[in-house]
Amino acid sequence: MSPPRSVLSRYRPALDGLAWRRAPEGFSGAEVWRGDDAAGTPLFALKCWPAGFSASRLAGIHRRLWQARHLAFVPRVLPTSAGETLVADNDRLWDVTAWMPGTPRESPSRAELESACAAIAQLHAAWRADESREPAPGVVNRLRILGEWLERPSRSRRIPDCPDELREVLRQSIEVVEAAAPAAQAILQPWAGVPLSVQMCVRDLRGDHVLLTRELVTGIIDFGAAARDFPGVDLARYLGDVAGSDESRFRSGLNAYRAAGGVLADAGDLVRVLDRSGVVCSLIGWVVRVHSENGLKHCNPLAIRGRVEALIARVAREV
Repeated sequence: MSPPRSVLSRYRPALDGLAWRRAPEGFSGAEVWRGDDAAGTPLFALKCWPAGFSASRLAGIHRRLWQARHLAFVPRVLPTSAGETLVADNDRLWDVTAWMPGTPRESPSRAELESACAAIAQLHAAWRADESREPAPGVVNRLRILGEWLERPSRSRRIPDCPDELREVLRQSIEVVEAAAPAAQAILQPWAGVPLSVQMCVRDLRGDHVLLTRELVTGIIDFGAAARDFPGVDLARYLGDVAGSDESRFRSGLNAYRAAGGVLADAGDLVRVLDRSGVVCSLIGWVVRVHSENGLKHCNPLAIRGRVEALIARVAREV
């Protein structure tokens, strides 16, 4: 299926003559197409944002990308022929950015991992102008999720109606979370209310959102969750994905972040706490999402199972 002409026409002549290929679906409900030139070189990413995503929020993300435009790994937003950065069509929002080269690394080398953390530091530096001191939303949100789970155990233990491919993995999720949630809450609780450095962050900086060409970061993608938070939330998400329980690799990433100008002040230990509590909250999130009426509407059950199984393994091993 090709993108609608009503959207492509808003970008004439920049998108004329491109061949469009649908990118694999993720978990957010967004749809992405890759625009290739006649030689097959990818030039642009056309994104249809999830239903209900607000225009003001998307415009804010575009402003943040513009703020970091000096970084080659940050995608440039292509304006329409009228100079706008987003298009509203059929109750959905659309935008176009440069297609970023490179590939993600599930298990990056130490040099690749350090390069990625240095790039994260550079991105945070570009967004540091509006830094403030306040309790970190990443801490507050995790404690809320854990508290709500522990306060409603009877509802939480029920396996929701779901595809057969997910029933067993959700049963395991509930068992693992029941055992791990109190410990996750306990390690995070000392940070409740502690004023920390808070600024714009990506907030969903998974390993597959960092693209590398050899040992160079050539793309950081997917800013849909971007919001103000403690910068350590981005490191926790990325390093949790690619370093996992390997403390040596985790520390190498933190050291590379600091060496590139990243600032964690005296809250460096919080990064690992955010990682370990975050994987528990992610499991809770999947159980809650499946409970919701439209939680699986845009998702492949087998892809969900793979993601949840990986989370179960980490929680069972570390928390």
